[in-house]
Amino acid sequence: MRYYTSIEAGTPTPLARDAGRPGGSDGGFYNAVTRRIAAPLTSEQANERIKNLAMAWPVLEITPLIAIEAARGASQHQMRIWDAQIWATARLNQIPVVLSEDFSDGAVIEGIRIVNPFTVSFQARDWVR
Repeated sequence: MRYYTSIEAGTPTPLARDAGRPGGSDGGFYNAVTRRIAAPLTSEQANERIKNLAMAWPVLEITPLIAIEAARGASQHQMRIWDAQIWATARLNQIPVVLSEDFSDGAVIEGIRIVNPFTVSFQARDWVR
């Protein structure tokens, strides 16, 4: 999972590589923005960002069914378990597109399309309603 400070000129600006993982993403985000970026945030700023993100986006929990589907996906499609959890969460919640640099760009895995937001051709405005 990746986190972004902003999308300017159609390009996501990464905070840190491997900033967080499913099941611990808020902690990973906090660690990334307070310790792993060139201009770290204060604890108060990081807490405010986490609150804002939680209110801005739906947060999907990793359920037992998602864990089972992720294990199947990891085995059947040779994915790392963390990537398989993202894929399984999208699949079981009918989310057709996953933005990630960790999968093969353009791949479609059981109906879930993978798009790498760091490719030259990626345009954020194409994905905003």
